[in-house]
Amino acid sequence: MTTRRLPAVLGALLATALAHTALAPAAAAASTDSGPGSGRAALSPAPAQYLYSSIGDFDTEVRPLLDRPDIAGVQVVVPWKAMEPQKGRYDFSAIEEALTVLRARHKKLFVQVQDRFFSAPTRLPNYLLTDPAYAGGAAPTTNESGLGPGEPGAVAAQ
Repeated sequence: MTTRRLPAVLGALLATALAHTALAPAAAAASTDSGPGSGRAALSPAPAQYLYSSIGDFDTEVRPLLDRPDIAGVQVVVPWKAMEPQKGRYDFSAIEEALTVLRARHKKLFVQVQDRFFSAPTRLPNYLLTDPAYAGGAAPTTNESGLGPGEPGAVAAQ
């Protein structure tokens, strides 16, 4: 994980953990007080905890936490270029390795294909950026966080 995003990720994980902690007593009470004829509606199941990481940080940042019983799965961000290193040639090996580790622990995997970047579009497949058929392959974006303008980013042209 990059240090720029680490506070946001930790904040989101903390908020999820706090919400889960706050809802657990209510869910337990609802499960004993709800049912046919009770006049009370059952609450939804308690929210699950998921980790968020780049696929490159899976082994170092995520793996040590997977045996925790409160972790239901992982969302990994995979740059498009990592999955398609050459036009029409796909490499899902890193995703398959993560899936094998998660399945062994009965955890879920969500894959987020990264086509938007907070920096130059170096994580897009080279053919998108160099083949004239794709007209440069990326469109510039602005990076406005509410704290003032940041470095320009890029998104795959669509």
